[in-house]
Amino acid sequence: MEMIHKGKRFRAGGAGALSKASLLGAGFALLLLTGCAGNDRDPGQDAKDGPGIPAQPVTLSFYQYSAKMTDEEFQQLVAAPVKRKYPHITLELVREGKGASPQELVTAGSLPDLIYTGSAGAVTMLDLNAVQDLNGLIKKNGLDTGKFDPTAMSFIQGYSQTGQMFALPYSLNFSALFYNKDIFDKFGVSYPSDGMSWDDAIGLTKKLTRTGDGIVYKGLDLDGGFQRLGEQLALSVIEPKSLRAALRTDGWKTALDTFKRIKEIPGNSDDKAAVPAFEQERNLAMLAGLGARLGELEELHGKGNPLNWDMAAMPAFREKPDNAFGISLFLLMISSSSKHKDEAFQVVKLLLEEDVQIALNKRGRQTSLKDPKYRQYFADDLKAAVGKNVAAIFKRNPALLPPLTKFDNIAKNEIAKAASKTAQGISDANTAMREAEEQANRLIEAEKNK
Repeated sequence: MEMIHKGKRFRAGGAGALSKASLLGAGFALLLLTGCAGNDRDPGQDAKDGPGIPAQPVTLSFYQYSAKMTDEEFQQLVAAPVKRKYPHITLELVREGKGASPQELVTAGSLPDLIYTGSAGAVTMLDLNAVQDLNGLIKKNGLDTGKFDPTAMSFIQGYSQTGQMFALPYSLNFSALFYNKDIFDKFGVSYPSDGMSWDDAIGLTKKLTRTGDGIVYKGLDLDGGFQRLGEQLALSVIEPKSLRAALRTDGWKTALDTFKRIKEIPGNSDDKAAVPAFEQERNLAMLAGLGARLGELEELHGKGNPLNWDMAAMPAFREKPDNAFGISLFLLMISSSSKHKDEAFQVVKLLLEEDVQIALNKRGRQTSLKDPKYRQYFADDLKAAVGKNVAAIFKRNPALLPPLTKFDNIAKNEIAKAASKTAQGISDANTAMREAEEQANRLIEAEKNK
């Protein structure tokens, strides 16, 4: 049954934000990171101000690493609610960049108190032994972790073999097919629909990749490139036991074939970045994109330069018909070197409370709270989302990502090169993948021997 909530189209029921099946086995993820605990002292034992003693002013640093958050989002969704409830706590935003990488900050002993990062960024923090086990603080402060999306919690629990809890879920990322309605209208092509396959999407791409009024239009591009297709098929790049690249598989051949079919359409392949082509140049008809695009579309709307857009569920592979792009979480962590762990956890707990999460959800960030009632609020505060099919994000489930390893990026870089060679006709798929696997393994061995 389809219903309308504040001008946005929703369908009751459907796939959840994350399905339990989509993370089956996630508890075994990242086994190589076992023992990445921080400070052994239980912050639950820290001294607290006694009754009637006013809280002392404290400044906490908040590190944004490998996860997008605008200055305005930080002020409205983080700093403002903290200041309202805890006037004695001041937050200072620290952004990643030159001189502020995790490695540099840890070496200098200046890693911020609070860490906001993504699923992959958390691996870096764990590898540096930089974050606190939160179990003591969770128990001390009475935080009910049962209120969170269970598969998100299972994924987080996979960061430890021994029951340590190194992070809590701030929000869930999502993916969908964004499209420019003006381009479809210009060429008289029907809009994308929920439930399409990649074959369907490629068919539309052929109709939309053309020249009109001197402008060359592309039909389709991927936000994040070829590897998104591998994520959607839940493919690994590293064999977790041997820690060697594993790229010559049927799954990767399927992903590579699909990518080649998209890119070999005459006029649909160039070196231009997908997101600017869709949002700024506006010569890209369809963008298979991530949740951050919603905030950017809202920003364009606020500047008086709106895009005439809508969205549909992510096209799927017949091998994995329920999968969108890979699961991705935005996480909150606490530095094991922080001198204010109790206050830091008060901030974390506040940011996970219902009213703050509803505000976040209304801004187009998917809440980590599991109750489906929160879906009705999604994107309520986004003027650009009025009348849009935002329910599309709930029609597919994020694909389970295989266990992450510290060598993943090496293999991903090589497989991206293989995809480019194949799409350009420089090499056939089998040769390109064999060369990519061999080169990745050489680089991995060199890294192991450092």
